[in-house]
Amino acid sequence: GAGQMDKELLRVKSELDDMKKLMEASECFLQMESGHIDYQKMTDDFVDITGAKFGAFNLYDEDARFYRTVAMSRDCGIINRGAEILGYNANGKKWPHDLQWEAKIKDGTITRFKTLNDLACGMLPKPVIVAFEELSGIGETVLIKIVAGTRIIGDFVIMMKKGQVFERENAALIYSRQVGILIIRERTARQLSECKVTFQALFEKGPIGVAYHQMIYDKKGKPVDYLFLDANDSYLKLTGVNPVGKLATEAFPGLEKDPNDWIGKFGMVAKEGKEVRFQQYLVSNQRWYDCVAYQYKPDHFVAAFFEITEQKLAEEILTKSEEKYRLITENITDVVSVLNLTKGVTTYVSPSIYNLRGLTPEEAMVERLEEAMTPEALQIVSKAISENLKEFRVKGVSKNYMTEVQMKHKNGDIIWVEIAAKYRLNADGEVELVCLLRNIEERKKAEQEVLYLSYYDHLTGLYNRRFYEEELKRIDNSRNLPIALVMADVNGLKLTNDAFGHQAGDALLINAANILKSQCRGNEMVSRIGGDEFVILLPKTTKKQAIRLMERIHEEISKGEGNTNILSVSMGVAVKTDLAQQMNELFKEAEDHMYRQKLAESSSMRSKTIGLIMNSLYAKNNREMFHSKRVGEISRAIAEQLPFTKDDVNKIGAAGLMHDIGKIGISDRVLNKEGKLNQEEWNEIKRHSEIGYRILSSVNEFSEIAEYVLSHHEKLDGKGYPKGAQGEEIPLESRIIGLADAYDAMTSDRTYGVKLTQEEAVAELVRCSGTQFDGELVKLFVEKVLKESKG
Repeated sequence: GAGQMDKELLRVKSELDDMKKLMEASECFLQMESGHIDYQKMTDDFVDITGAKFGAFNLYDEDARFYRTVAMSRDCGIINRGAEILGYNANGKKWPHDLQWEAKIKDGTITRFKTLNDLACGMLPKPVIVAFEELSGIGETVLIKIVAGTRIIGDFVIMMKKGQVFERENAALIYSRQVGILIIRERTARQLSECKVTFQALFEKGPIGVAYHQMIYDKKGKPVDYLFLDANDSYLKLTGVNPVGKLATEAFPGLEKDPNDWIGKFGMVAKEGKEVRFQQYLVSNQRWYDCVAYQYKPDHFVAAFFEITEQKLAEEILTKSEEKYRLITENITDVVSVLNLTKGVTTYVSPSIYNLRGLTPEEAMVERLEEAMTPEALQIVSKAISENLKEFRVKGVSKNYMTEVQMKHKNGDIIWVEIAAKYRLNADGEVELVCLLRNIEERKKAEQEVLYLSYYDHLTGLYNRRFYEEELKRIDNSRNLPIALVMADVNGLKLTNDAFGHQAGDALLINAANILKSQCRGNEMVSRIGGDEFVILLPKTTKKQAIRLMERIHEEISKGEGNTNILSVSMGVAVKTDLAQQMNELFKEAEDHMYRQKLAESSSMRSKTIGLIMNSLYAKNNREMFHSKRVGEISRAIAEQLPFTKDDVNKIGAAGLMHDIGKIGISDRVLNKEGKLNQEEWNEIKRHSEIGYRILSSVNEFSEIAEYVLSHHEKLDGKGYPKGAQGEEIPLESRIIGLADAYDAMTSDRTYGVKLTQEEAVAELVRCSGTQFDGELVKLFVEKVLKESKG
């Protein structure tokens, strides 16, 4: 995808920059004279290569018990302020290398710490570290060891900008190894210099391996071996062999077969007095050495050498990296192009140009810019080349710059291309423009999609609130007066969501949006600004015209009314005729008008919705219709035996009729299941009393009976649901409905139990009196209601 391609491009580009910096650093290393290592330059270069905000260079003493900060890099003002906080300057300070420090950095060459405190805690007071972190704005802290073999000789500590992650591990490793090699070289050179003062002191104590040999010749005078007469301790450590008194071929098996012919080279030294220096791989311990040999006296020679395995590994890494970058350049999907501005010719185009523009590299190299680009793109690129080239020639450095233009494909298509470019001087001092070209067609499409989503409501396809607010500012001028604003609100959305689920609510909003949009003209903008709220902006529209639009919308809504349609929209209008009027005041006026209409319409709509819900429930389960009606009749009959008013009796009957309205929110699978319900299904069924409560409480005329429905499954002993209410806590009306519900359930055909006779059902009611049912109500029901129904 485009995102992955961007990441790959940035990674390749970063690695190319790193390689260039490493090569420049290597040249600096070669130019450094012995005894004049510029630690500050090394630290500055390392911080530059790693992208860190701050950096420090520490050198370890020979036994690694102490280390000294030899350089610090970047913002001197911050560093000086840090010194004030610390009470001393860290640069040049000698630090103890204790066990706690060693434990923190023992794993690997690179050790990451989330903060400076994680690294330095224990060495510096935490408040001081925190103060410096806040002052400097640093985050991740990384320690990179400088090692020689298995021995640590120093480290770089870098501190990244807060929020930035250290990513250039390979470059850091290569650079640290080069520094290590330079330090070892410097130390070795210093020791060799001391050797000149006294060969014996060097031979006995020097870190360079030194051995004294006698050459062995065959009868024809050809060197065939050499005898070790003496060797210093460093020689023994470096090779792992004590060769004194042995022939070379005995001490180091396989030496006589070495293709580099050590024996022959040493023979020239011993016989002819020619000093030689070369690098050699020792098969016996698989290590690399830099060796210097000179004649001590005829047929005798001294060889001094030190290990360069790490250097060779670094060189190998560099070689592989160069090969890798060449392969990347030749094979990545992005196109690498080099334009020689001094000569006015393209000197290189990578093969991937074919995938980008259908051209071969040869065709692309002879193509002119005006042939490759659209006129607009040519103008942009020409201007960028001119401006940036001028800056490069003045300052001598080039910054990366990027641009997006349209280029021509060989097949005639126009494609979007991202160009990243940078100036450089080639080996001949000529100015070159190195470009990286990437196809961004998909990204451009994605940007258009994002732009669409930022201004459109994803559910209805109308404009969203963000676009509405921007459009409000755009049209608020005298040319558009009068400006009408219509506020519309979908009635009963919450009730629909509670009863039929959010999909039904979404369908209701989509239906409303489609109707609003269908009745508007091209310059009339409809926006969804909230959950159930819409706004129509009408430039150059009078109040009479706006009211006519509202009438058309109502007419369109009424056309779709039916048993399954509950769409109702309340609307209000306000008109701006004077530029001094504020649009927010206009919105408030329309909103107030809309709410007044909503109060008049919402009650009727909700009552209609309740009827629709009951019909929908009966359609889902026919048994529910008969059951609900019987429970309503039984509840009414019980209530008539009690001192209730006629109005209360009617409410109890209505509550009995609608006691299971909440089952509209229960899945058909559970509601119509044959046989016993499992615990999960039973828990779902138990939700119906709460769902019914939410549905009924949203309608004023049903708000009172909503409480009865909520508690009709509560039990006197507190073991009912949903609240676990006990005794008198349960409304009497709910106890009546619960008794009627249970009796009808027991005496009717059921999917989960055997139908009981009236006598068996009465016995069950009596048995559960005082625990599940109100005993007085059971007695009243049995002795009066049932007897009267028989009579």
